Amino acid sequence: MEFLKLWEIMARRKWLIIITFSVFLATVIAGTYLVTPIYEAKAKVLVEPSESLSSLMSSLGLTAAAGKLPTTVEETHDTDIALITMRPLLETLISNLSLTDRDGKVLKPEDLVKSSLFMVIFPRPYTEVQQYEESNILEIISQSASPEEAANMSNELARLYIEDRLERKRKEYKAAHTFIENRINEIKEKYYDSLVQKRDFMIKEETVDLSKESSATLAVVSALENDYRDNEIAVAEANEQIVFLEEKIGKGEYASVTIADRWESTLDDLLLEVSGKQVQFTAKDPDVSALNQKIDTLKKIVKEKAKFVVGEKQMSMAPVYAELVRSLKDAYINKKVGEIKRNLLKEYIGKAKDRLIQIPSKVIKQSELELALSSYQSVYANLLEYLTQVGIAESVTISNIKVVEPATAPDPDKPEFPNRALCCALGVFLGLFLAFSLALFAEYLDNTIKSPADIEGFRFTFLGSIPGPKRFKRKRLISKTDSNDPVYEAYRKILSSIHFARLDKPPKKLLITSIEPKAGSSTVAANLGILCAKEGKQVLMVDTDLRRPDLHHLSGCPNKEGLTSVLLENKDVEKVIWKSRIDGLSILTAGPKPPDPGLLLKSDKLRKVIV
Repeated sequence: MEFLKLWEIMARRKWLIIITFSVFLATVIAGTYLVTPIYEAKAKVLVEPSESLSSLMSSLGLTAAAGKLPTTVEETHDTDIALITMRPLLETLISNLSLTDRDGKVLKPEDLVKSSLFMVIFPRPYTEVQQYEESNILEIISQSASPEEAANMSNELARLYIEDRLERKRKEYKAAHTFIENRINEIKEKYYDSLVQKRDFMIKEETVDLSKESSATLAVVSALENDYRDNEIAVAEANEQIVFLEEKIGKGEYASVTIADRWESTLDDLLLEVSGKQVQFTAKDPDVSALNQKIDTLKKIVKEKAKFVVGEKQMSMAPVYAELVRSLKDAYINKKVGEIKRNLLKEYIGKAKDRLIQIPSKVIKQSELELALSSYQSVYANLLEYLTQVGIAESVTISNIKVVEPATAPDPDKPEFPNRALCCALGVFLGLFLAFSLALFAEYLDNTIKSPADIEGFRFTFLGSIPGPKRFKRKRLISKTDSNDPVYEAYRKILSSIHFARLDKPPKKLLITSIEPKAGSSTVAANLGILCAKEGKQVLMVDTDLRRPDLHHLSGCPNKEGLTSVLLENKDVEKVIWKSRIDGLSILTAGPKPPDPGLLLKSDKLRKVIV
């Protein structure tokens, strides 16, 4: 049902649809030939990844510092596109190609990359850059009213961008060169500081090679401990010898306890005096053999002192006794010297162990200093190597951007816009859409009655509808049609509906009117009158359309006299009524047109005539 309703609407508004569609399509076709054609040229440039400078900085461990450089290495395509469309490059492009707008004025850089719908009507040079199919290729698209200018724009912008990137890369390498030189100076200063620290450490700790010092100290401790054990054995043997000799001397024939006591006392005093000379045995002297040599010197001194003291009181003794006394004297000396040596060895062993304990901390400190020196040496060597590499790269800088497909001038007969085939297709589609939309909008605004449902909305009784075929324009009266004609049947149905609407009191007067002229009210009235007359009734048709009377045209009656003659000239009604060729049907035409039809229709005279 909805489709049929739409079809009825389209049928009613077919001329509006046809005219709207035709006008729109004609306008589109004419516009495609009248508008200035716009040509498009494309140049493709390959942006290869370039990590030379960034990898150089990373290899030096200077990533953070490298971020401070004015570098654009490994930039995203968005950044490349932004760089291509920067104002300096666009200004150079405009200057080199003398780009102007439609009025001949020098084009502004921002207008060169700004798109607008007015460009279709007022074309001007335009360019844009976009990524080509998610690859490393950028596409420089230029549009102009001249094919050659469009191609030159794309190629020139590609050339300018490559030169700009080359200059940027040279600046990057120059900045890297300066940066590395500064780092070399910094590392050199730190290296010299580490050398001074190591020198001060070696002077302070009085060491040259800690590994050799450690081995030597261990050897000294081992030798001192061996001497200590040997000394303990010697002291023990001296004690045994003293005991043995004292027993022999005490039982001897020439024994003298007083003299033995004096030897022991004198030796004690002398040994105590000599032991006070420990200054000769400094802890800084690690040579064990030197210590033993000094101990032997001590023995000789003690013997000389003892000989001097005992010699003051010489006595005659037997040779055997004298030998025993000399052996006892040597035993006392050996004992006392061994005890002194014991104390010295203990002191030396303790100091040697202290030095051995301090060696690990010295080793750690020296290792830290040597590690810093080694690190600075390595960084310094790498910096020198990379400085050379940067210098070489700076002298032979090659851009990572190159044109892989230069733009060519498009065919003058094939502009980018307008595409006539596409415009015609869109014109057909949009024309139909606009035409149908206007038809529906006109139908929405149309408040005329078109269906029985519309009448029921006003609470009126629907009596019937009359078809309006084209042939009915020539046969407006049903008296000239066959009784089986659909139009004839429609009028008969309406008349029957009128009778059934008021069966108890059939109407004697009917008013046929419309809200607009030429709506067919005269035709309906005439045909209903004809049907009533054919039913044997007496019918009088009165034409009250005083502005555009039409009933006399339908009936063929003259209109010299009529209703206006009765109302204005007071003529007799019977004299102005015309008899038709149909029995029972009379006609009162409108008559001459009055000066004020509206006022005449409101008069009491009209009411009296009708009544």
